[in-house]
Amino acid sequence: MITIGALCIIVAAISALKARESVENAWQKYLAIIFLVLGIILLGVGIFHH
Repeated sequence: MITIGALCIIVAAISALKARESVENAWQKYLAIIFLVLGIILLGVGIFHH
């Protein structure tokens, strides 16, 4: 759970960096936000269940 959450946050960071590079990749910004929220939720659930 914690590993998946961390991976989601890493994917979000990569998507955010790609979205900053070009204007036509605006959808990647939304993808980054979704992955970031998902990653934080998974990390939170993983930490609180231990």
